[in-house]
Amino acid sequence: MKNIILSSSLLLGFTIQAQHDHFNCSAHHKEAELQQLHPEIIKAYEDMRNMSNMQVKNGDTTFVVPIVFHIIHNYGSENISDQQVYRQVQIINEDFQKLNADTIDIVPEFVDIAANAKIKFELARFDPFGNCSNGINRYHSFETNQGDDFSKLNPWPRTRYLNVWVVRSMENGVAGYAYYPSSVEGTGFWRDGIIIRHNYIGDIGTGNPGLSRALTHEIGHWLGLAHPWGPTNDPALLSNCLTDDGIEDTPNTIGWTTCNLSGTTCDEELDNVQNFMEYSYCSNMFTQDQVDFMRTILQSTISGRNALWNENNLELTLGDLDIPLACEPIADFHASTKTICMNTPIQITNHSWRTAGNVSYAWEFPGGSPATSTSTNPAVSWDS
Repeated sequence: MKNIILSSSLLLGFTIQAQHDHFNCSAHHKEAELQQLHPEIIKAYEDMRNMSNMQVKNGDTTFVVPIVFHIIHNYGSENISDQQVYRQVQIINEDFQKLNADTIDIVPEFVDIAANAKIKFELARFDPFGNCSNGINRYHSFETNQGDDFSKLNPWPRTRYLNVWVVRSMENGVAGYAYYPSSVEGTGFWRDGIIIRHNYIGDIGTGNPGLSRALTHEIGHWLGLAHPWGPTNDPALLSNCLTDDGIEDTPNTIGWTTCNLSGTTCDEELDNVQNFMEYSYCSNMFTQDQVDFMRTILQSTISGRNALWNENNLELTLGDLDIPLACEPIADFHASTKTICMNTPIQITNHSWRTAGNVSYAWEFPGGSPATSTSTNPAVSWDS
């Protein structure tokens, strides 16, 4: 029996903020801002793009990448369940291994180049200090309402884990973003990883099927892929025909925010509207050249991507996947009010996490009524 001892000394508040439900990746806006501050990363990006011409090695190897989710919350709906995270990991693994059921819907013109990236994501089982983990951390912070680089709290070493921060809202209602690996070298390491809104995680809880591929899209950026129309964040502009993503087998396009499977925008060649790097809401595939590029990046030293799937790192972060782990629970709670009034009950809501299994609760309220409780969500008052 696991016991969680909880004190009444900490009383926390709660805020609500509206959400928008339109997929809008902010990766290229963030890249543009960063390039203004550090023009040298423009050449770094071009050098990285040129790696797409390199010969791909380890073509049959499935690269395993440890992943950790940092849930930044203010005790609202953004404090999503473990199950919602587990479902998201299942979705990205299906997408990156071409196991997603909707591959049956790929239009005939692209069936032959739809490819299996052979990349698998495993939730971390050990933190950077070797402590037991389920790959999900939770932090109470008002940064959940900001959702920018400074909301990337407590990053784990980026050469050992893919960090994903889940927040309530982001500027301009964007879904999320990730920088290219070429943009977070050197002193920019702290920007590395993915930040994304909670309602774009999975297809249960606060998520839904129509938005559940956003993380697949952002991981594509994290592995160096641009949008098919090139390095801008503005699909459907005619000027996008003048730019390109540097991937040979993705047709040039102005970009899509709707699912027009017969669309041809820059020439007579059919657009790859179903590409995971599009905004079309019917994405279901990567092309072979996109896959080759992502696998090339994973084998490069750029931002330490090649260290992630190293056997030594997998031993440190995952251990033996056949051996189940049972991590100790983490106590967490907040109260219905910050002000204590005499004989007025205060509702304590339990948000303790990693509580799977046989868990009991032991609350202590010195001088309160009741003085102790074993309830999951007790109410308490004081008469003096």
